[in-house]
Amino acid sequence: MSIRPASLLSVLSVFLLPAAACSQQVVSEDSEALRREVLEVQTARFTAMIEADIAELENVLSDDLTYKHTGGQTETKEDFLSTLRSQTLKYETIQPKDVQIRLYGSVAVVTGLSDMLVTGVDQVYSFTIRFIEVYRRTDGSWELVAWQSTRLREE
Repeated sequence: MSIRPASLLSVLSVFLLPAAACSQQVVSEDSEALRREVLEVQTARFTAMIEADIAELENVLSDDLTYKHTGGQTETKEDFLSTLRSQTLKYETIQPKDVQIRLYGSVAVVTGLSDMLVTGVDQVYSFTIRFIEVYRRTDGSWELVAWQSTRLREE
């Protein structure tokens, strides 16, 4: 007895399609929970940057962080924390919008816009940026491994 490929496909679809639909729904619910976690970490990070809360930033920034500012300067985790400690750069407000989170296993790629108010040495800057950030989930926690932003306009 031989089974025709079309018949085999029909039989398999009866069993596999419902299973696929169920597994997709579970992944979707898990993905939503993970997206909320990433958004919470992003919010905590932005708050810590405004408050210059170095201890909180130590927890959410990866040791191998690459932080690219709108002016093109690249900082490591230690460089970035040093900048905040010295108040060479002080974040007054960070207002993200249009945030999109894409998940790839234990990696989250986040894109969006943000209105920024930043104080530099004797100058205040108000501008909008487009950003991309990458988080990695390790031992149940998300940490920022990369940030890059582009200045769109200055006010």
